[in-house]
Amino acid sequence: MARFVRIKEVAAYTHLKERTIRSYVLDKQIPHIKVKGCLVFDLDAIDSWMKEHERNVSPESIVSKGDQA
Repeated sequence: MARFVRIKEVAAYTHLKERTIRSYVLDKQIPHIKVKGCLVFDLDAIDSWMKEHERNVSPESIVSKGDQA
């Protein structure tokens, strides 16, 4: 079952700023639907999009502020 949300909800869901989401929409980098001028996002498509763009980060590559020289 599709779960459709507006830009504010997808920003909160992805932990991205609304302006970042809007930029991705303009560049056609994020899956979205326009319904009568309103942006709508399918959370299942967003989940897939996020999986495609995830990067594996090793614990060694994460540096805490106290460890920086």
